[in-house]
Amino acid sequence: MNAPRIAAKRLHYLVEPLVTGKEAATVLKPLKMRQDRLEVLHDRRVLAQNLDQALKSSAPVLLRTLRDFARKLAARSVHSASRA
Repeated sequence: MNAPRIAAKRLHYLVEPLVTGKEAATVLKPLKMRQDRLEVLHDRRVLAQNLDQALKSSAPVLLRTLRDFARKLAARSVHSASRA
């Protein structure tokens, strides 16, 4: 996804000095819009990859925390049941 974004950016900068006036707005605006959209897509993809990696690396910690919490709840209910 990054390669198309960079290509769009290069095309924009290549064309920019060649056009002027109304032509510049007509030609450059769509190029800039595509470049911006590709940048957003790239950023979202990187974010998703980073979140995925963070979840994978923290999953064991989350599972231990949930296990410990479940054990505490179980111990409380056994303790409560023995008082009744």
